[in-house]
Amino acid sequence: MDSTTHTKEEPRPVRFKWIKRLAVFALVVLCFGLITVGGIIYYLSRDLPSLEGISRYEPSQASRIYAADGRVVEQFFVEKRVYVPLSRMSKFLIQAVLAVEDARFYQHVGIDYRRMIKAAFTNIEQGKIREGASTITQQLTRSLFLTPERTLQRKAKEILLSLKIERTLTKDQILEFYLNQVYFGHGAYGAQVASRTYFGKDVSRLTHAEAAMLAGVLKAPTRYSPYTHPKRAKARQQIVLRRMRQEGLITDSEMKQHVFRLQGLPKEEALSPHFVEYIRQYLSARYGNKLLYKGGLNVYTTLDIEMQRVANKAIREGLRRFDKRKVMPRVEGALVAIEPGTGHVKAMVGGADFETSKFNRAITSRRQPGSAFKPFVYAAAIERGLTPATVIIDSPIIQQSHRKVPWMPKNYDEQFHGPTRLREGLTFSRNLVTIKLLQEVGVGQVVALAHRVGIQSPLTATPSLALGTSGVSLLELTSAYSVFANQGIRAAPVMILSVVDQNRHVLERTRTRPQRVLSRETAYITTNMLEDVIQRGTGKRARNIGRPVAGKTGTTNDFTDAWFVGFTPSIAVGVWVGYDNNRSLGPKETGAATALPIWQLFMEAALGRLPVVPFSIPENIVYAKIDPDTGLLAAPGQETAIVELFVRGTEPTEVVNLTPGPSDFFELDILEEEL
Repeated sequence: MDSTTHTKEEPRPVRFKWIKRLAVFALVVLCFGLITVGGIIYYLSRDLPSLEGISRYEPSQASRIYAADGRVVEQFFVEKRVYVPLSRMSKFLIQAVLAVEDARFYQHVGIDYRRMIKAAFTNIEQGKIREGASTITQQLTRSLFLTPERTLQRKAKEILLSLKIERTLTKDQILEFYLNQVYFGHGAYGAQVASRTYFGKDVSRLTHAEAAMLAGVLKAPTRYSPYTHPKRAKARQQIVLRRMRQEGLITDSEMKQHVFRLQGLPKEEALSPHFVEYIRQYLSARYGNKLLYKGGLNVYTTLDIEMQRVANKAIREGLRRFDKRKVMPRVEGALVAIEPGTGHVKAMVGGADFETSKFNRAITSRRQPGSAFKPFVYAAAIERGLTPATVIIDSPIIQQSHRKVPWMPKNYDEQFHGPTRLREGLTFSRNLVTIKLLQEVGVGQVVALAHRVGIQSPLTATPSLALGTSGVSLLELTSAYSVFANQGIRAAPVMILSVVDQNRHVLERTRTRPQRVLSRETAYITTNMLEDVIQRGTGKRARNIGRPVAGKTGTTNDFTDAWFVGFTPSIAVGVWVGYDNNRSLGPKETGAATALPIWQLFMEAALGRLPVVPFSIPENIVYAKIDPDTGLLAAPGQETAIVELFVRGTEPTEVVNLTPGPSDFFELDILEEEL
């Protein structure tokens, strides 16, 4: 009998079966989870912003307006920002930001998993969110592409985009974008504007203490502002410095050197708001608001900062003096200063207070210039061959009209002055002489000349045009006067020299194309007569300037508008004073009394920087002694003779007869009857 015994196979342990089942279940769950996560990623990826072109991304930048000397006078922006490359930034700023915001920036792939786990444990332990884990890449992603809402969906999109950005850009590119994008408080976007705002220096010159302060502000710009919360800002700076020390970026002694000096927040002083607003409207119409407010345009203008300050002061002081002597609503005023040779507008004031009224009375307003229009009538007469010695009879004018009351213009003094030379007519602003001169020259000729020298507004071709009854702007009137100062050559008004985009491409450049519109002789003789307005006539107050000056006052009916436009060879300046509602300035508030003092305040201050230059006399100008009453050549030895100037060939040839004959007495009798 076989002694070998047989035993049954023992069953597998139950525990092993459960392990197998759990493994299968886990695998199913894992697969399901992967499918779910994949589905979620696919779902979220469908509407993720495209990263195409991000390597060429340029954040919103302010457009800057530059004065003629290169100083910035204004900026247009949604976010005040000036983009600078990473290589230009202070190493201390880069180190400080990395130390406090993302120490492992150059090691992670856009998401710092170690920091996320650490932050999670810290927040669970504290029972609330005390520590964040966002990397610089995530912060940039959130700033560029996502809304600030706190949801799981937004966080998931942020992570996905951050991973994609890290595959698209280099670390230095990400850091450069970040430092140019983030907000540092007080309207400063980006490191460069922040450095200028807080310390008044370029970002390349920041010290480690200043850099630590700026890096500390990033966490909460309002809460850690050194201006409004200096203690909090200082404490936050200390945290940043300690982090920098822990990372081995600074020494113990450097960490203790934490003093920084803030500059005062720049006051928002509007140097030339009406000038700037005109440019803003032009840029908006030509390039659109997106490029204007976000495109970083650099606009170079003709504005002279020192002249503009003088203009602001002159208007402010002149209107204050007027308000002091008149108990009436606040009067308005405007001033324009133009360089005759180039047409460059050096200063502009469009009203008493830009914040109260943004209406530009220097450009947009059309007001009657009154007697300030008269020089164009006299220039047209000189152009037609008349001379300063030509005599016009200052006598009554009665003109019938469609109205029941005939037109009967008067001189300001309501007197008639008989035979009057053109020089005297302009010097003393004789209305009747100017009207008769207009009729002799032809109103069409005067209109044509006025348009040639720069008057662009429509002019009514009637005898009253001689008295300046057609509305013009202060800018065009001053520009027209500058033709006389520039020896008959017109340079159209220019405010913008060039517009350059943020990539330094020139979008436009203004090239002045001066044109001769008057002969040198006509321009000079008119100027010479306007010099007499200053020396002997209605503009005598301007004699105090102490250099060759020519100009003309202007006053409209009922003292509604007061004007003075005057010039030297180097600058032409016009001033207007009045009320927007056309009410009277008050009795005797003429151009000489109201506008000229403002002009004088400006010129006395502005001309100090400019050399004394006489008006250039053309070679074709000749001089002759004439009889002051008739304009004829003076008799030999005549004691009352005066010297007058003429364009060669127009000087009188007839000698005055000092012994009146019967015909002379007859003419005088007729004149007395007219008077």
